[in-house]
Amino acid sequence: MPSKDKITVRTIAEQSGWSVGTVSRVLNGAGGVSDKAAADITRVIRRLGYRRNESASVLRQKHPSGILILVRNICSRYKALAQHFEQALQARSMPVHLIYLDDEQAEEGGALENGGEESGEMDQAQRLYALYNPSLIVLIGIHREELLRKYGRISVPAIVVSAQMSDFDRPNWMQFYSPDTEIALQGTETLFASGCRSIGVLCPPRKSASEIEDRILGVQYAFYSRDQVLRSQERVQVCENSMQAGFEGFELLIHKVPDLDGLLVFEPEQAIGALRKAADLGYRIPEDLKVFCLEDAEMLRYSLIGISAAKRDTQQEDELLMNACMKLTDSAVTGCRNRKIELPWSMIYRQSCPRPE
Repeated sequence: MPSKDKITVRTIAEQSGWSVGTVSRVLNGAGGVSDKAAADITRVIRRLGYRRNESASVLRQKHPSGILILVRNICSRYKALAQHFEQALQARSMPVHLIYLDDEQAEEGGALENGGEESGEMDQAQRLYALYNPSLIVLIGIHREELLRKYGRISVPAIVVSAQMSDFDRPNWMQFYSPDTEIALQGTETLFASGCRSIGVLCPPRKSASEIEDRILGVQYAFYSRDQVLRSQERVQVCENSMQAGFEGFELLIHKVPDLDGLLVFEPEQAIGALRKAADLGYRIPEDLKVFCLEDAEMLRYSLIGISAAKRDTQQEDELLMNACMKLTDSAVTGCRNRKIELPWSMIYRQSCPRPE
């Protein structure tokens, strides 16, 4: 009996007495096979202990299949969006593979290219691309420069969810973006319209995402409209995206801005930590300090004091992405026109910053 490593479809065909094509149809669950053929082939498979090599099978496919989602877990919005979209695809019985890219992979370089030559050891994303041979790639939350440098030459269609890209010119890409500059502008204007005169900002490091740069620009626009200048060293405290960082960052910020009466926070975790520290220091919310967050999350409505925020419509986002997915995976579609589609959003007012009158 041949070793399990050397058992092939031809081996099964020879020992079962059926053709290679018939064996292949049985292994792939295809129709057109008689009950006797299926029983004979199944009996030989069990006797030989044959185990199908799924990786090799997928790589041998002539036609790509499945959807590969690559997401940078840099903020709660992208993580939630990726999970919602994965569930929506699974609900339609579509094969989907969701992968979170870590910071180490961001430094390794290398583009995903369909049919490109391997050079050195492939990173996780490239291995999965080669394994699943997707018909569509969804890229979520990846920095502008990284998108264009590493993924700009992929030949299969792609859906991109990221900060708006001015040089978006890929014929087989569709981009979905939130207008982060406008959202930050409106959030800052809300604080000014609520009577705040001394506004401070808590934000993650700019290098972590393109959206951070766009949001800072929006805050600057709001300050300019009030004949003020946002000087980062005086009114912006950079901290990591966590409750502890927000807790510590708020204390550092009030040393910069002792008369602080308005707080703009970029991430929900930072907002929760900052609100806790403000309470410890005796601030009354919203009488002494009004707080607005540029990213809504479930935790913000259940904090001790509900935090006003910019809210995304996740259900509508799922529908937009699903429609794009169905269009790009249609066998009749070989590409699409360059498209930039703005994701829907709205302002949610809670106790920390009531709606301005």
